[in-house]
Amino acid sequence: MSTTVVSHGSLKVFHNNENPGYARDCIRDLNRSRCEIRAYCRLKWFKICDSDTVPNFYDFMLAIDPANCASYLDVFQHDTDFPCVILIEYLSNPLIMNCVTYTTECMQKAVIGIQQIHLALVKHNNPYSKNILIVPDDQKRII
Repeated sequence: MSTTVVSHGSLKVFHNNENPGYARDCIRDLNRSRCEIRAYCRLKWFKICDSDTVPNFYDFMLAIDPANCASYLDVFQHDTDFPCVILIEYLSNPLIMNCVTYTTECMQKAVIGIQQIHLALVKHNNPYSKNILIVPDDQKRII
């Protein structure tokens, strides 16, 4: 992994207690952090992150010591294993798509975004409106 300095980023942090392994079909991974890391790596590889459809993906860590990030990661202090983290783009003042923020244009952009995500061989299992973000400061960017 290369080291990159990022001025604006958000950490997605995942509990890593007791790895759930795989589903009975021995194919579907039940570990949320592995699934998210794999998805973001595919989205980056297929250049979907460059299209403003998803937050830009910078890097990940399979284990981070919460003691080194005191107060920010206090909720992870008593976990059996170190949490995993994904560093993604910080989105300023996002709005959740709902009956107030909904427009036909926004929904069309969201559908195109989900189609692009599928092109990267990533299955989005939660295409609910609450998972669609509108970034108003960025020419109505839809995530």
